[in-house]
Amino acid sequence: MINRNRLFLFALILAAFNLRPGITSVSPVLNGITEDLSMSSMSASLLTSIPLICFGFCSLFAGRLANRYQSEKIITFFIAFIGIATLLRVFSNSSTNLLITALFIGAGIGIVSPLLSGFIKSYFPENAASMIGIYSTSMVIGASISIGLTTPLQHMLNDSWKNGLAFWSIFALVALPLWFLVTKQAQKHTHKSSKKNRASLPLKNKEAWLLTCFVGLVILLFYCFAAWLPAIVEEKGETAAFGGLIGTITMLAQLPATLF
Repeated sequence: MINRNRLFLFALILAAFNLRPGITSVSPVLNGITEDLSMSSMSASLLTSIPLICFGFCSLFAGRLANRYQSEKIITFFIAFIGIATLLRVFSNSSTNLLITALFIGAGIGIVSPLLSGFIKSYFPENAASMIGIYSTSMVIGASISIGLTTPLQHMLNDSWKNGLAFWSIFALVALPLWFLVTKQAQKHTHKSSKKNRASLPLKNKEAWLLTCFVGLVILLFYCFAAWLPAIVEEKGETAAFGGLIGTITMLAQLPATLF
């Protein structure tokens, strides 16, 4: 049991690492992207807004997928999906190709995020609050690493922002072996469990709508900083690396709150 709990904990942490870099890594190299691909400000804004739209929309279908298939398999599949979409950025020779990867990454995050919350509830019911803290902290760490290191990686990898963005597929590569093991372990748990409760959307629940609006505003604030702060710093005359450092500091400042 201890070994299984450790496996599930590490798998949760590595899965959480995959839920932010596909979005936060764009901002430090945004100016380079717009110049190389001749993107307008409107098109550039879609690189961060498209994933968020997909995030919200695709989350609506996560419960249905979990009811139809084993949720751990869905998580594993979409972690791979995020990783492949991130890796494909190395071939982004046009703004259209890059926007398509943003759409795929947002869709993958939208499916995985709510299922990981259910994963915590299923396997860590007695420690759900602390596990949510670990899960949230892991997301912040993933965002911090990607926003701070994308520019240095760009310079290391043939001075290409494409390689800098595609590098973050490594998180999926590391997470997938653990999630294949989790899927096998979870099958035993499923056989012992009673039949699943079919989730439905609480469309008539006022508290659910208030909670949705609250979480939406919090996410809006987070992504406003994550998506634009490094680019704004660079436009003020600083280097892209310094902009990434400011973004990292902003992310790390959230760690105490996410832990507690």
